[in-house]
Amino acid sequence: MARALFVDFENVHKLDLSRVPADFRVFGFFGANQLKSWTAMAPGAAKHPGGFVTIGATGSGRDALDFMLAYQLGVELTRDPALECTIYSGDTGFDPLIRHLRKLGHAVTKTKPRVQKEAKSAAPARYADAVALLKKGPKNLPGTYRKLVKHLAAQLAGLEPAGAEAIVEHLLAQGAVKGGKTGALTYALPRKASS
Repeated sequence: MARALFVDFENVHKLDLSRVPADFRVFGFFGANQLKSWTAMAPGAAKHPGGFVTIGATGSGRDALDFMLAYQLGVELTRDPALECTIYSGDTGFDPLIRHLRKLGHAVTKTKPRVQKEAKSAAPARYADAVALLKKGPKNLPGTYRKLVKHLAAQLAGLEPAGAEAIVEHLLAQGAVKGGKTGALTYALPRKASS
């Protein structure tokens, strides 16, 4: 019996194809902004014995890739009603579709990726001082990553630029600062600076 794996790469960020059985034909669905994911997958995908079909979104929109996956699932089940299909996604939006297809007699399942919780990283030295400085600081907080690093290094005596950058990275990881290394920053400073 033929088997197919439908992978939602907007929801699943890594897939070890060496762990996918050779008799599975793999359909990889990539969002419009996921070129890096596909580039990383390409060498292994070409070697997968069951075949790897790439389907990329031509635009973006709410659930656009999910609709494409659902459509392709229907196409494949129309071609081969006995096809065993597995959707690999953490998206619960597929669950009603799966229940419907099962009622119609199709062998469709879903598996979701295992989420490995990352250990909470310890705050870098002088983090609490930096948060306190930013809370009482100027009305116009630094608007870019680079300006924030320079501001902290200049305002906190003895803090090297690498230490300031570690603080900014921690602020980003904690969600206290949003925006990343490029673009404008927004602030949601924590009440307690210990994390």
